Amino acid sequence: MKITFGMIVLNGDQVLEETLSSVYPYAHQILIAEGPVGYWQQQGYTTSMDGTNEILENFPDPDNKIKIVHSQYSEKDEQCNAYMEFLDDETDYIWNLDCDEVFKPEDIEKVINLLETERYNSVGFKSILSDEDDKSVESVDPYPICIEIPEGYWTVTSTADDYEYSYKEKK
Repeated sequence: MKITFGMIVLNGDQVLEETLSSVYPYAHQILIAEGPVGYWQQQGYTTSMDGTNEILENFPDPDNKIKIVHSQYSEKDEQCNAYMEFLDDETDYIWNLDCDEVFKPEDIEKVINLLETERYNSVGFKSILSDEDDKSVESVDPYPICIEIPEGYWTVTSTADDYEYSYKEKK
């Protein structure tokens, strides 16, 4: 099974390296769109101002899995679409993650097992907190979002009032 991880990031150096390290062993590709959306552009940002770009440039990528797109975007959906153009035809699943989501190996393996055995086309996550006071995540609980659709990619886009769904057939 080939999983491509997609990430949008602006000023995410706090745990970006840990996030990349947690998913790299499981990734077929890691596609990253770095840069500000409209609001942050109005605040004067043209790129990340912390150590994000240095982390992205220096992160070890011996298998050449990582593709980074640097730009400015009108909004987050456009930012996600910027990396989607680099999605290759071998990808079975797209895993969209935030730059501050660090997964334990056993949780990634739990999701992969679910995808392999049940062949869901989409899975969401519910975090299980280890302690209500410290808010650290003990594990994730995957659950299916939709099943029994033709092979391809569904994209869910949030709007102010609703969600929009679009489908891209696998080549």
